[in-house]
Amino acid sequence: MTLRFIHGGDAARLHGTPSLASVASAEELGDLVRAAAHESEAGRWILLGGFDPARLDVRAEALTRALDEAAPGHPVCLWSADHRIARVNAAAVRFGKLPGVVLEFPATDAVRRILPRWTMEVWKDRLGLLAADLAAEGVTHVIDLDETAGEGWRALDDEDLLVLEEVGVVCAAKSLRRQIREGERTGKGRGRTIFSGVVFDFDRDPWSVERTTEELRLARDAGIRIYALVSDSAARAKAESALLSAGPFDPDLPPVFVR
Repeated sequence: MTLRFIHGGDAARLHGTPSLASVASAEELGDLVRAAAHESEAGRWILLGGFDPARLDVRAEALTRALDEAAPGHPVCLWSADHRIARVNAAAVRFGKLPGVVLEFPATDAVRRILPRWTMEVWKDRLGLLAADLAAEGVTHVIDLDETAGEGWRALDDEDLLVLEEVGVVCAAKSLRRQIREGERTGKGRGRTIFSGVVFDFDRDPWSVERTTEELRLARDAGIRIYALVSDSAARAKAESALLSAGPFDPDLPPVFVR
């Protein structure tokens, strides 16, 4: 099994754009943003992603100048490779009344809320292209941490998109109850697309012990694989406590801890 974490909305918006993975200087970044601005209508968002905060100093004043000079007529947002850091320009701050030019999770959601909303048809088109690319890369399972992308994946699944036979998509916990209802209605159950598992993000704060325990039991009783997202020992302790309260679990379908 080849597993990859994505943020569905971010990944779909960045599909086909140049990666910032190797960018290490404000000058190089400015050139990429300038090229994107040249190909875009005035006022349109410029979205690029994949930068490594260990290589690119997103707080540097030189970077601020480079972004503002490269695309003065566009709001710009740059995403880190793990989608937990967003770097925006002055135009984006003004447009969205954002608290600053560097936003770290969970403040990054403030940027996503001000991006143009997609119709379901656009969601399906973008996620379909993304799924095809993932399948071509040999990715067999995707964990999508974007709670808003579930509707798009579900719409693709309802159309029996062939690529989803190759890539199983696991959605965030927010969609759990609908997953169960839809699984019962369609008879698909677990094993395809959004019914193949559910992610519980124990890094998120605040979180409800009672609600999380209840939803863990729902997933267990429905036979849905549970993925517990933990990034440190504190999150791991929360996850273990909640799982202990919700258990016992089927030994053939134990919860999986992922970082």
